Amino acid sequence: TVLIRKLRINAIASLNDITEGTYIGITLLSPFGMANRKPVFALINLIADKIKVFGKDNNHLKLFFVYQGKEVEALAFNNTEFVKSIDFTKSIDIAGTIERNEWNGKVSIFIKIDDIRQNN
Repeated sequence: TVLIRKLRINAIASLNDITEGTYIGITLLSPFGMANRKPVFALINLIADKIKVFGKDNNHLKLFFVYQGKEVEALAFNNTEFVKSIDFTKSIDIAGTIERNEWNGKVSIFIKIDDIRQNN
């Protein structure tokens, strides 16, 4: 028996949608929890400009995309299995949530990756 994890996608998004404004709009739907999950977006047909494996144990993956001169980051925490199974020189689809990070006075909006698949 093979178990297949299913992921519920709430909407299709583009890199253009990964903005502070979108993040603020999503927070209006909070509080998030078991009965009210954070929306999951699918981003289709992307090609990463660069990838980086990082973290103390090299257990995090960061993808960089450039869209209309703006860099958009996508992160998979505690999951570098994608590096072994995905050809990042080819088109991919990403499913994830839109998140906000504030560090050292700098605010950034990014995609927290739930899953990646090779786009055939």
